[in-house]
Amino acid sequence: MLDARVTLHVLLDLHRMLAREHALDAQLQLVVRAALSLLEAEHASIRVLEETGTELLSGARAGSGIDHEPVTFGRGLGIAGWVVDHGEPVRLDEVSTDPRYVPVSGQGFEIRSMLAVPLTISAQVIGVLSVTSRHPAAFGDAHEDLALLLAGVAASPIERARLETIALGDPASRAFGARYLAPRLAGEVHRAREAGTPLSVISLELEPLAAVRRDVGRTAADALLRVAVDRILSAVAPAGVVVRRDGGELVVLLPGMAIDDAEGAADAIAEALAMRVTELGAAGESIDLAAGMGVAEWNGMESPRRLERRADEAMRAARARGPGSIAVWDGAELPG
Repeated sequence: MLDARVTLHVLLDLHRMLAREHALDAQLQLVVRAALSLLEAEHASIRVLEETGTELLSGARAGSGIDHEPVTFGRGLGIAGWVVDHGEPVRLDEVSTDPRYVPVSGQGFEIRSMLAVPLTISAQVIGVLSVTSRHPAAFGDAHEDLALLLAGVAASPIERARLETIALGDPASRAFGARYLAPRLAGEVHRAREAGTPLSVISLELEPLAAVRRDVGRTAADALLRVAVDRILSAVAPAGVVVRRDGGELVVLLPGMAIDDAEGAADAIAEALAMRVTELGAAGESIDLAAGMGVAEWNGMESPRRLERRADEAMRAARARGPGSIAVWDGAELPG
């Protein structure tokens, strides 16, 4: 275990950083990094639930295997699901001996021992913090006490951010709603300026959405929108943020990503959207998804609104070229 003074320093630093950071996904990343260090684990993850407590609202991971797809969360499924249902910590010296543990292939790291604790507010479980090791019996009583202390430090600021995220969400698409865009983009510009890191934005419009709403109905259009958002989130995970601005217009924020990588992200989004959507709506209709996309990188001086406008202008240029096109504003002149 870490020295007590070091542990206290890490916890105090985490408390201060959580107080300054209001974006839920950034808060979660701070917590898993602290857990990885404090609990001497090889992998740490945190999952926070949406309002009904049945689905995952957001999550973060650190350590081994983060380049692989995250394990799907389900209420009552696996150790995390059990912790959500029972509100109690679980410590396993050897995961293979516990029937609650669900092994997953292709996760990119070995698990022999695990520790999972609930994040609780007013007796309600809002999330689960888990750490794992490839060694058996890697976690003891002291680790469990420290994990519960870490969860206690993190729970209140995470709950405030969680409720804000829920309030600013868009129920039809499960993306963030339009009111979330301006403050989040301003926050990302501030962070990019302070840290000297890049920031890119993709503006896109789902081209068939209006026609689907007109010809098939709103329920089918909402289902199509949710499919599109899920695919975009998968393409830009783990750092990308998706906001629904209006209708089929979406804005993707890419913190830490320069223009070349952002163009690659746009290509990945186009590829993900290109897969045909089947059994859409009650009548089982199928449809091809496509989006015109504009990509822009913050130039280090401009306002958040100006950055958003440049991405929008690039998107309009892409739409003029035809369905599924991508336009990149990487200089003073927008390519024609």
